[in-house]
Amino acid sequence: MQPVEVVSKAVVRPKIAPYREVQPIDPDDETQVQLASQYNNVYKQLDEMMRSFDAKINTLCRERVLLLGDVTFGEMQLLVMRKEMSLLKHFEAHDRALTEKLYQKQAEKAESDSKVVMYY
Repeated sequence: MQPVEVVSKAVVRPKIAPYREVQPIDPDDETQVQLASQYNNVYKQLDEMMRSFDAKINTLCRERVLLLGDVTFGEMQLLVMRKEMSLLKHFEAHDRALTEKLYQKQAEKAESDSKVVMYY
């Protein structure tokens, strides 16, 4: 199994050999000097790219946590609004029943008042 490096809770990457300067075997051999220089440059670029990638992953992880919090809060608000709507519908139905009852009683009272007036 290959050793790994834990960069953060979200980022685990394989360990690579630590950066080392490649010393040319023969300083007079121009090809070896160029290859060693290219190797060093590529290795530095790779290391910088990996660090940049890890930093971006960490930023995305933090943003994800914040967004999940916002989504959870929105879901909770939606649940509360649905419960409020249910209660409002229940109270509206109860209010309609009471209003109907009031109209019936007012009609009965008007009828009773008209009968009382007829007897006087």
